[in-house]
Amino acid sequence: MFAKQAYTILASSDNPSIVRPKILIVTAHPSIGAALQTVLRLEDRYDVRRVLRLADGVALAESWPADVGLIDGVLLTGVSAAIGIPALVLSGTREQGESLVTHLDDGRGWLPKDVAPDELVKAIDGVVGIIRVEGDVMGTVGLLSAVIVAVAAVGIVLLVIYRLVFPV
Repeated sequence: MFAKQAYTILASSDNPSIVRPKILIVTAHPSIGAALQTVLRLEDRYDVRRVLRLADGVALAESWPADVGLIDGVLLTGVSAAIGIPALVLSGTREQGESLVTHLDDGRGWLPKDVAPDELVKAIDGVVGIIRVEGDVMGTVGLLSAVIVAVAAVGIVLLVIYRLVFPV
């Protein structure tokens, strides 16, 4: 779903634009909601909205189609929800999280409520299909490219010297 729209070029612009994934946070807990919202907005990678009730989340998902929902497991206790978007459940324990994922129409997994920021980003990116390349990987690719070019250059020089010393 998101992968098809992530790198669309806007027709009204000469410059290509990248669409940020939309994240819908559904939790009645003010501290958890604020913490998640702050973490996801830090590097401006995501467009984030938050609601307090499950019914509000369903309504917002219809008018603002998020790419991923983060749903507080407390709101899913004894209830099934058809939100219409891929969602991750926030839960205190693995058993509860795995159980509550089945209450969603498109549950993709669970996360602890105190999830580390890098794990949160990794889980969301996994749902939307984003692969992030770390800075060190680019340095390694550059170094490898430089070594290959240097070896090729040395090989060409040795071939030219060989042909000059031993003409055919």
